[in-house]
Amino acid sequence: MKSSQSKVTKSTRKPGGPSIREIAQRLNVSKSTVALAVSTTEENCPLAPATRERILKACADMGYRVNSIARTMRTGRFNTIAMIVGKISPYFLPAELVYGAEDALEKKGYRLNLTWLDNRRLTSANYVPKVLEEWSCDGLLIHYATFLPKKMLELIERHQIPTVWMNSKLEHDCVHPDDFNAAYDATQRIIALGHKHIGYLHFHHFEHYSETDRFGGYEKAMREAGLKPQRVRVPPMESPAEIRVDHRQEIARKIIQARNRPTALLCYEMEVAAPILVAALSSGLRVPEDLSLVTFGRYNRNNTGISISTIQLNLEELGRRSADMLLKKIEKPSKFLSPIAVPLKMDSDVTLSPPL
Repeated sequence: MKSSQSKVTKSTRKPGGPSIREIAQRLNVSKSTVALAVSTTEENCPLAPATRERILKACADMGYRVNSIARTMRTGRFNTIAMIVGKISPYFLPAELVYGAEDALEKKGYRLNLTWLDNRRLTSANYVPKVLEEWSCDGLLIHYATFLPKKMLELIERHQIPTVWMNSKLEHDCVHPDDFNAAYDATQRIIALGHKHIGYLHFHHFEHYSETDRFGGYEKAMREAGLKPQRVRVPPMESPAEIRVDHRQEIARKIIQARNRPTALLCYEMEVAAPILVAALSSGLRVPEDLSLVTFGRYNRNNTGISISTIQLNLEELGRRSADMLLKKIEKPSKFLSPIAVPLKMDSDVTLSPPL
């Protein structure tokens, strides 16, 4: 014998779900009222909360699903944003970035789709990603460590696709961490502890604004204090662009054992700071008494099991602000929006102390 619940489900649901008209008839309200309830977010819905809740409950009970095709034909909007990311290193995609963007978009009734571009095919004259060839989203969030090839930029401009660049520093329509001021503030903090021999360290080089800005902020603070900036050089075992992960510990050991080793190091990233920490401890140095360390990173955890003072990248906030900027861009595609620099903050003084 079937339960009463199963009878209700069978009698109220049908393949494909009910129409807005059927829901409106059941609740004795207008079709436009039902449409408002299902097409707007809670904060943007003009209906009384109780009315909206009653309609949404009926939609759930009857198995209603929004017809995105019909909505797109009616409004000219897909309510979809595409995030473009490259498939290969260094185009990693931090989860926090996606969380922030998706959270901001969901509140405005948009969904986020990820589009992975094949970097090896981007230079092909015949390769055009579907997201640029077809009109299937309202705007683009582009997360690329370097710039897209000229052909991709031309397609975006030709089709006037609303676009915001994430973690890129351009003249307009971009959101990025405030690396320059973060490095400047961190270096001032190290100087205030009494350090005079402060080095800046990065193992390799790739084309990204953060390299220039992090060293630039460090250099400005050093010169203002009357100190000489020192970019710690990688020993000549191989070119900086070709340093492999398994060589970083050997490089770190040579830097730590150098005669003119700094008393403090500002490191570009955790993958630089962690080998330095291991090399210092292995050489009998005390951290931070003999060597102070500060690095940039998503969080202060690393494979040594020891925390390092970290200038943390607020990537979730970066994602949110990028999404908010893009929604403004969708409303006025031809308007250039000023860049947004997201502040960074050092998490602790765990590997910072005055020099001995």
